[in-house]
Amino acid sequence: MKIRIAVAAFALIASAAIAQASPVTFNGMGLNQSVTYKYAGEEDTSRAGQILINFQSQNLKAYCVDLEHSVKSSWDASKASLDFINGGRAAAFLYDTYAATVDTNLKAAALQAAIWEVVTDFGGSLNLLAGNFRVLDSESVRNLATTYLGSLPGDVGNYQSSSYIVKSGWDPRSQHLIVPEPATLGVVMVAMVMMAADRRRRRAAGARMER
Repeated sequence: MKIRIAVAAFALIASAAIAQASPVTFNGMGLNQSVTYKYAGEEDTSRAGQILINFQSQNLKAYCVDLEHSVKSSWDASKASLDFINGGRAAAFLYDTYAATVDTNLKAAALQAAIWEVVTDFGGSLNLLAGNFRVLDSESVRNLATTYLGSLPGDVGNYQSSSYIVKSGWDPRSQHLIVPEPATLGVVMVAMVMMAADRRRRRAAGARMER
């Protein structure tokens, strides 16, 4: 089974300037689930979900935007804008909207499937049962990913995000990734803390009602 990796689409607009190449280290998978899919007419099975990397001294979570290549243990990469890849701004919207809510393997796999769909079929019909990318084996992943896709604005051409592409070099060639600026990562962490606090409040309120 191949591990297809990674792109972390996070919030706000990236610099279009391409930075000097920096090393990337793959640190394993976070939340993920095995998904069987058909891409460009060929069937494959991969781990779909959070990809853990270190880039420019930052530990980041990423989701895949490059089904043509498999991730390596380490490689060199440089920064590029979201528009470097097809559907890059749509992928950023999905990440910005849902990454902070990912707390199960199912949600991680569904977000990855939705991102795969927009970077392969953007500009056409976004349908996980048709087109260049299709989810074959998991109805729960497909249904949740379809819900995520349904929230996309009608026009993402002007969507502003701080996400940027980690553009892989060629020696070795790994996947292109999308990662957050450190400031955006802080926003995501604050959102996760607030969600956890809200869950605790709801549980406490429920316990008081039961008494």
